[in-house]
Amino acid sequence: MRAILGAAIGLRWEDTWCCDHYRTTLDLGWQHMILFDLHQRYQFPDLPLIELTHHDVSLSSFVARFRFDF
Repeated sequence: MRAILGAAIGLRWEDTWCCDHYRTTLDLGWQHMILFDLHQRYQFPDLPLIELTHHDVSLSSFVARFRFDF
């Protein structure tokens, strides 16, 4: 199990048309995730000991979704 921190913000537009037989939805937003201790790298120094390092990974992206229901 890894710890994950995520946040998102955005706007949604939704409309029904043609006597409520069809629906369209448009989502626009921004999301950001931090994955703690995800990247593990083994380093082999001149000594036979293995050093384990932990790093955090951060991901950000723009999100756009379009949906059509009937």
